[in-house]
Amino acid sequence: MLTDEFSSLAEGQWRVESLGTPFDVEIDGDWSVLPNTDGFVVLGHPNSGGPGDRDVVFIRPTSLFDPAAPNAPNEELELWPVDDIEGWLDGIIDGLIVEPAVSTEVGGVEGIVFEVELADEELCGPQFCVGFVDNTDVSFKAFDPGFRYVVNWLDQGEHEPIAIIVGARTEDIDDWGPVAQSLLDTVTFGEPAPHPSG
Repeated sequence: MLTDEFSSLAEGQWRVESLGTPFDVEIDGDWSVLPNTDGFVVLGHPNSGGPGDRDVVFIRPTSLFDPAAPNAPNEELELWPVDDIEGWLDGIIDGLIVEPAVSTEVGGVEGIVFEVELADEELCGPQFCVGFVDNTDVSFKAFDPGFRYVVNWLDQGEHEPIAIIVGARTEDIDDWGPVAQSLLDTVTFGEPAPHPSG
């Protein structure tokens, strides 16, 4: 059972229950667990320099950031329904390079996958650059310039979705993408369950 955070991971199969919906993952090679809390688990390269640098983020979103103003100051920030990822993709501000969404499946759960990269540093707001999802104020995920992201958005029916975001510096994504995918190929999700925040 994966209960630690900010530590190295031994090779072998791990059970993760932090998302509410449990999943099993096979660790092969050098990996670390970074944050590991309610609705938010990050696995990454042992030398990851921080968010987006050679990591795989598993997050249980409860809302999306407003696609028309995902970089607004906190006091002006609006949220978007978590069950409308298609609307978010249709309405996202110019300056995000988004590879069109296509169907995907991870660990037995179907969804969509798309790619994101900031084209302009001027999109950055006062708190962060381009906000993507919020997790009951426990954690959130934002997109930063100089990085490229592959987003797997998995449908859980009546329950909140699961988002898996593979991130790396733009110059590293071609190397990191296959490593991250080899990890995702070992993931198996259990029965959909409510968000761990209740």
